[in-house]
Amino acid sequence: MIHDGLVHGNDIYLTSVDGFVVIVDAEKRRVRRRFDLSAISGARTPLGWCPGIEVLDDFEVVVGFSRLRRTRWEDKVRWVKHRLGGTGAGMLPTRIAAFDLRRERLRWEIDLEPAGMNAIFSIHRVGDASRSGSH
Repeated sequence: MIHDGLVHGNDIYLTSVDGFVVIVDAEKRRVRRRFDLSAISGARTPLGWCPGIEVLDDFEVVVGFSRLRRTRWEDKVRWVKHRLGGTGAGMLPTRIAAFDLRRERLRWEIDLEPAGMNAIFSIHRVGDASRSGSH
C-alpha cells in the first residue's frame, strides 16, 4: 500500500504504509529496489504510518512516521494488530528518521511528540539553496 512519493532524477521514491521505501525506474516503470525500513532500523514493533519522504541524494532519504493509533487497527492496519498481538505495547512515537539506503542503516531519528506533533503528512526541505538556484 503506497502512501507517498516523489521524483528524484530518473527515479520515483515511494513509501508504503508498512515501512518500505520503493525505488521505481520512471522510464521503464519497474521497481529497481525495495528497502525494508523495519529491518534496517532493527525495530521489533511496527514503525508506524510511513506517510512522508524527502530524498537527500540517490541513497539518503528522510522518512516520516506517525504513531499508530489503536482505533484504526480494525479497518486499516490489521498487519499492526497481528504483529503486536493485539496490544498497544511498544508503539513508536511520531518522528522523522534519516536512512542511508546504500549501507542499509539508520543514520538518525528525531522524536517529534515532545514538540506537540503527533502526525506527519509529508516532509519538505526548507531553505535549500541547491533547489532554489540561489547561493
